[in-house]
Amino acid sequence: MKNEIYFVSYTAKDEHIATWIARILEAHGQTVRLEAWDIRAGDNFFLKMHEFLLECDICVPVYSQEYFNSAFCMEEWSNALVVAIYEKRKRVIPVRIADVKPNGILSGRVYIDLHSIHDESEAKEKLLLGFGLKNSRDNKPLYQNPLSKSTAIKDSQHLCAQTDITKIFKNRTISIQSLANNKYLGADMDQPNTPIFAHRPISELWEQFTVEITQDGWAAFKACNNGKYISAQTDKRSAPLFACADTIQAWECFRILLYKENFLLQAQVNSRYVMVDINCSISPGNVGLYACADVAQAWEQFQIEIIG
Repeated sequence: MKNEIYFVSYTAKDEHIATWIARILEAHGQTVRLEAWDIRAGDNFFLKMHEFLLECDICVPVYSQEYFNSAFCMEEWSNALVVAIYEKRKRVIPVRIADVKPNGILSGRVYIDLHSIHDESEAKEKLLLGFGLKNSRDNKPLYQNPLSKSTAIKDSQHLCAQTDITKIFKNRTISIQSLANNKYLGADMDQPNTPIFAHRPISELWEQFTVEITQDGWAAFKACNNGKYISAQTDKRSAPLFACADTIQAWECFRILLYKENFLLQAQVNSRYVMVDINCSISPGNVGLYACADVAQAWEQFQIEIIG
């Protein structure tokens, strides 16, 4: 069993639960960083918490109403989540212990649900399964339909949920790389009506976009080379995406969704995913972009790099 470093993030009210989680993890060969155990009189609290976040492989937020009301706890899970998304070297596996519902960026992340479980052995079993420290195939399921009960599963971070993370990219300059061909999306020309292709091996000015967030939380992508917004002008397959709009309306609005470890772009105008197509009618031989997919597959998945 691989030894990993867990950082358990909690409020003072929930210290007894956090300590119980930590003891179970240590009993199964894992290393745990816990405020109650690892911060002593005279320590710099903020530096120690910073060290825990940098050092850990897995951050474990303990969900309760007090946790979501805590500004310090918000800093802890948000920093861990950013590293998990962009650097892919950390995981965030929450544990819910109270009747609370995560919202925003946390709403799509699967948690280990211990709320309403009063039997310690059942709670321990669920915890170990959720952290992947026990093989679920060797045990009977806790529920007949575990997904409908929000039961955590092994490798829960890979559950095919889609998390809206659009606002993270506010005012950032990004490049977008298609997983279908590993090429960057680019607005090829400095002209007003510029089709978007996925055909560049590197990211330069033509492959960079500034993300603006609308009042109702949608993203608009402004091409750095011509100052125009990407527009999905129609839901027809024959009309590719263009960098052609001077203002932001429904055609220029998209959601940025975290899907597994990649990203999806969903157009507001027709609620469909942006996909790449090697059979580009506007420019044969290029790979065009269309907002026309009903489901997310390899052709609809992207990586996003923050340039500035």
